[in-house]
Amino acid sequence: MMECLLQLKLTHIKRCYKINEHINKVVGKPVIRNENFPCELSENLVMWALNELKLYPEPVVWNKLHNKKGDLSTGNTMIEVKCVNSGPTSYGPTEKWDEIYFLDTADFMKDIYMLYRVKLSNDAPEWARLKFSKKETFQEQCIRKIRPRQYFMDTLKQIHPLHTDTYMFQYDASKNKIFIL
Repeated sequence: MMECLLQLKLTHIKRCYKINEHINKVVGKPVIRNENFPCELSENLVMWALNELKLYPEPVVWNKLHNKKGDLSTGNTMIEVKCVNSGPTSYGPTEKWDEIYFLDTADFMKDIYMLYRVKLSNDAPEWARLKFSKKETFQEQCIRKIRPRQYFMDTLKQIHPLHTDTYMFQYDASKNKIFIL
């Protein structure tokens, strides 16, 4: 049931993007900005991909259905999901996670997604030291209760490759199936 509702939402978002593109084309310049990719879609797409990849011994669950904090979890592992496309990624200064995933939705109109896994918790020294401005680290901004914001690729460049994995997948809504590419 939930999968069907999320499929409808994804179809709706795609229609909205197409309508906005058409309006902007008719007007001759960009006058309508596309809405952000909904978190309920990005979180579930990541959950479905992780369960297909079988990276964890227990199934990954969407915490909102289980009245738990955070986006996803498996066993005692808290998983944060950030959707990335063209704007900066924003982090709550008190958000907690054991691992964080970034879902690149740049090609979602073609049903293609890139998923980046960063195997660092929010309080890992390597994550805390990431520069989020010319003068401040992630941790320093969190201490000051500022929402750290940064373009994902600027964050990724600072993380050692041993802490990251990358996956590409396709979501076929007609079959409700994830295909790892």
